[in-house]
Amino acid sequence: LEESRRPRGLNPKAKSSSKLAGDDGHVLGTIKSKAEKTVKTPEIEEYYTKLLCEICRLTEEETTNWVAHEVFKFEDFEEICMEFGQQILELLVNQVVDELA
Repeated sequence: LEESRRPRGLNPKAKSSSKLAGDDGHVLGTIKSKAEKTVKTPEIEEYYTKLLCEICRLTEEETTNWVAHEVFKFEDFEEICMEFGQQILELLVNQVVDELA
């Protein structure tokens, strides 16, 4: 995660502070005691939700592009058509054999 996109309060290299601040300096939350290790505020949850949504969107976009390029190669399409053609021919031959019997 880029340090510029991470809330300052969650940056492991930052100095210890009792306040959590976002990129714009807006205070996201305050740690009430040293024993409390995690702080959940709506702003932090919203930040991570947006981050997760962006990751999911990029993953879906990349996967869609990859699948589209890999699936629709002409050779693959030709093999699929041949397979369907063989199945149709087999079905028709079986019907003719059943009618003649």
